[in-house]
Amino acid sequence: MADTKAPAWNMKGNLVIACNCEYGCPCNVNGRPTTGKCEGGWTWQLEQGIYGDVKLDGLCIGLYAKERCGDHADRRPGEPRATRGPSVAR
Repeated sequence: MADTKAPAWNMKGNLVIACNCEYGCPCNVNGRPTTGKCEGGWTWQLEQGIYGDVKLDGLCIGLYAKERCGDHADRRPGEPRATRGPSVAR
């Protein structure tokens, strides 16, 4: 049986969130958008980070959504300094 344990990870940096929900966006804790659809963006600027053996230092990562009922999906092209690896989270 394959080991299904997720790699160790850690991130330190800045996060900017902007969306159409009322204050205290429930989407950030797996709730439904207050307007019935999610239109927003989350951008991380990582000072330091690691995912398993992969260093994430200095990367910028963004997730932008315009979906009904908070069906979040990353549709942004990848960060140019990041290498393409297996998709882990959805």
